Amino acid sequence: MFDSQRSGISIINPRTVERLSAAGEIIMDPRRYRGNILVEGLPAFAEFGLIGKVLRIGEARIAISKSIERCSATSVNPESTDVDTNGPRLLATHFGHLHCGIYGTVLDPGVLEVGNEIDIEMPSEDISHLVPAKRSPRYATIQKTKKVSVDIVEVTLRDAHGWLSEHDEPGSHLRIHFPDPVWRNYTITAVHGQDVTIAVRIQGRVSKKVSQLQAGDELLISGPYGTVTADRVLGERTAFVTAGIGITPVLGLLRNFQASSQKPNLRLLHVERGAPSELFLRAKQQVEQAATESTVLHFDTTVARPDIEAIAQVVKGCDSVMICGPGQFTSMVREICRVEGIDSSRVHTEAFVSPQKDFSSLFQDFDQAQVSCAKSGKEMTWQPVDGVLLDALQSRGISAPSSCQAGSCGECAVTLLRGNVSYPMEPSAPITQGKILTCVGVPNGDVELEL
Repeated sequence: MFDSQRSGISIINPRTVERLSAAGEIIMDPRRYRGNILVEGLPAFAEFGLIGKVLRIGEARIAISKSIERCSATSVNPESTDVDTNGPRLLATHFGHLHCGIYGTVLDPGVLEVGNEIDIEMPSEDISHLVPAKRSPRYATIQKTKKVSVDIVEVTLRDAHGWLSEHDEPGSHLRIHFPDPVWRNYTITAVHGQDVTIAVRIQGRVSKKVSQLQAGDELLISGPYGTVTADRVLGERTAFVTAGIGITPVLGLLRNFQASSQKPNLRLLHVERGAPSELFLRAKQQVEQAATESTVLHFDTTVARPDIEAIAQVVKGCDSVMICGPGQFTSMVREICRVEGIDSSRVHTEAFVSPQKDFSSLFQDFDQAQVSCAKSGKEMTWQPVDGVLLDALQSRGISAPSSCQAGSCGECAVTLLRGNVSYPMEPSAPITQGKILTCVGVPNGDVELEL
């Protein structure tokens, strides 16, 4: 097997494929996913809950090791052999991940026949060496929920596999998935062992569903993800300019910072409706504990909003700025940073982007931007309707490498010479420092690429 060091059994759930078919409005034959075994009796995506368990089928025992990340081969219709859809992008857009099916390793051999019943057992032996720590979809259990304001709930959940600790970085986020299909990213505001906490503003379909969960409920998660992490954002003089639920990245970025020997200059300007919220007060405390010098400003929009001068005073002289809030607010602060002469590569943003059925609609809150290509000398104006950078480049005749077109292979990586790129749909392929993935990235302000 060219793409795996260990051969295994591929198991596909037809109910999951049916859900993909409905979402993509195209009939997806389960054979498209090349499974060795098709199983009945599981709801869509419930197969991810089998990871770490053992399936007994007659005398055979199969340890389920991981979910299967799909590639562009799933774009091929097994009947016609035509490429009739983008298989990875269909998963990414509608379900927020690239996984369909699970892999198993045979522990005890046996003969399988159609119609065999499958028993699920917890393994009596240690199979941890067969179950690698991944960011891929798996189920977590709700530990508790806490209402911190009229419209914000904190949810603490436990990753039974313990994978979060393998990949966690301050500033990273967790992705929540429902089979409807809907999904959304939430900043991780606290980590205690295998328990992680996210803050959910009760607005929108996903957040309402998450806020209604109770202790003991199971939730499909993936991650942690994120490139806007503490090691990239925090400098000697860092400003946080946030609005509403946009305070959560501050909590995430600073959650382990008090243990550091560094004591930077930190500034926080937060805008929200009403008196200082509990989340803001926590962020204020973290800023003051982590910094040698600190400035904290709170604006209640029912009384007054910050003017341009107030924001300019906060970002002035900073070597790093973190912005999180609605699109219009983010654009205004970015422009203030530009006027103040702050290097655009040191201006970081977390935009409120909700998943949409139309992939290009993920980018509707981003402003148009100039894209320059250093080697070819070509330039273009990018707009949200252009979609990801790869699509925009190719539509204008600019040659750019690619393969899966869904952020899983990394073949589309190019060097970013100037500016910032955002990933509303976080790629699963690793991103080398100084590189970007054009097939899932969009410009966050003007950028220059080495193309």
